[in-house]
Amino acid sequence: MQAPGVYSLHEVPGGATLHTVTATPAEYKGRKALKVEFTDEANEGPPGVLIDMPTFVLIPTNFKNGTIEVDILGRLNGKALPDARAFIGLAYRVVDAEARF
Repeated sequence: MQAPGVYSLHEVPGGATLHTVTATPAEYKGRKALKVEFTDEANEGPPGVLIDMPTFVLIPTNFKNGTIEVDILGRLNGKALPDARAFIGLAYRVVDAEARF
């Protein structure tokens, strides 16, 4: 059994909210993982216009101080517009869901 606030992230944690992304269980190099991708609508943005939109999975937790351990991988999947670039990050202490972090 995992301690409160510990997520294995091989599936979407209960209460998590998706913002312009999909999240599905996956496997990568023999390890269970959570595959997060833009929604089809996000991939079909206006041609020639790069938009910095909030795209993330918000995991409900009351993080204060401690350690975050995570392995992340970002790569292009061929579904996005030709000018798309891969970027992945981790944000904590998110305020107002989409406003700032």
